[in-house]
Amino acid sequence: MIAGAVIGAVLFRLLVAIALRWGMNPNDLKLITAAFVFLALVLPGFMKQTKKIKLIRE
Repeated sequence: MIAGAVIGAVLFRLLVAIALRWGMNPNDLKLITAAFVFLALVLPGFMKQTKKIKLIRE
């Protein structure tokens, strides 16, 4: 769990650094970071749900 948090923080900073290097508009940067955070929060639950559905079908 700790490794996931560290990897997520590194990926988030990497995403911000890449966006700044490309000279993106700050509003676009906010949108991209919001989408990244949304995916980081939703993806684990979605993966767990699909795993449950897969187990039920078998």
